[in-house]
Amino acid sequence: MHPMKNIITLLVVLSFISCQKEIPENEAIPTNNSEEFNAYKPLQNTLVRTISIPNDTIYGQYGKIEVGFESGREIIYATNLMANIMDNFDLAEATHFKTNRINNDPALFNVPLSEIIRISEDSIFLFGPGGRLFLVDNEMRVTNQWNFSRNIEPNDGLSGIDPLNSTESFFLNGKSLFVRSYPAFNWDNEVEFYEKPFMVEYDLEKNEVIRQLGYFPKFMTDNKDEYFFNDYKFSWLKSNSDKNKLLVSFRRSHHLMVLDLETGDQSFVPAKSNYLDRFNLMPRNYDPQNSFNALITNGIYHRLIYDQYRDVYYRIVAHDQPLKNPITNRLNSAAYKPFSIIVLDKDLNYLGESTFENYNRFSYLNISVCSEGLLFFVKNESNESVVQFDIFNIIL
Repeated sequence: MHPMKNIITLLVVLSFISCQKEIPENEAIPTNNSEEFNAYKPLQNTLVRTISIPNDTIYGQYGKIEVGFESGREIIYATNLMANIMDNFDLAEATHFKTNRINNDPALFNVPLSEIIRISEDSIFLFGPGGRLFLVDNEMRVTNQWNFSRNIEPNDGLSGIDPLNSTESFFLNGKSLFVRSYPAFNWDNEVEFYEKPFMVEYDLEKNEVIRQLGYFPKFMTDNKDEYFFNDYKFSWLKSNSDKNKLLVSFRRSHHLMVLDLETGDQSFVPAKSNYLDRFNLMPRNYDPQNSFNALITNGIYHRLIYDQYRDVYYRIVAHDQPLKNPITNRLNSAAYKPFSIIVLDKDLNYLGESTFENYNRFSYLNISVCSEGLLFFVKNESNESVVQFDIFNIIL
């Protein structure tokens, strides 16, 4: 069952509800089949190098990789939240030097964590279902924590806070936390879910909601009888040039939404893939088999990544694929689909799209940026004694 079926308790004052903003007028975008897109420009990519690290004691399977700096070194942080492990690798030296046990602190016992976001070397946020947020240091000791379920009372527009995004579900902007929320409707069979705000601004010091904001594109509510599987999931990223602007990538929108975090206004810029056109919809009811099939076969727009070294944005695109491999007749993997990467400049102008041929080697779900290029965690089932990463460069 999806998280929206579990209603959690939250506190919002009546005056806040009464002044809630209507859907912005400028949220209407060209239809999702609009022809107003830039002509496809293929971009080449090249392998910079492969990093191979002996795996005698480290875990070796990771749901998320990211790169940061620590004591002047470029570090790969590789996390598996199911195993409560974070392995640390020196990128330049291609060595493993540290393993963190994420749930060592008693406050984290029996908490099924869903997301981890590094703010700095000594500030790491952990997020779990039910709106539980923890701030930990680099030794994974809890320094602060919040339980949103104790602070807000539900209404039809705000029923809970949970990790709902394709990637991160929250971010800091000034003293405010912006976090995914959901209304008192089901995402799979009630179109009203997509007519309500999808996030809240929360004051971490006062422990209270400031406001709700952010609306799904109108085309996602036009069809009352059908929807796209996992429509409620999306990826977002703060603009590098304007920290009060949020870039949102919906799974079946050929545009990026630009959300003004101060005014709540929404505008859209084209960012269409050459490999996605129309999207297969299904009836608005929860059908486990159809949902499982859609997870494997549907192409989607996935994560947004900013590359601070080249000052560009990447939009990850997973392509459609058949349910079964035509050669082996086995089910294809939802995590290892053919994929490409759209490149946008700092002003969100389209620069082109690069296709990655060896998609069975690494997943479109697990990509990060380092000083040398794009970093991929390699699926290395044939040799579990080695952890591998590939670094690619897209030629602009």
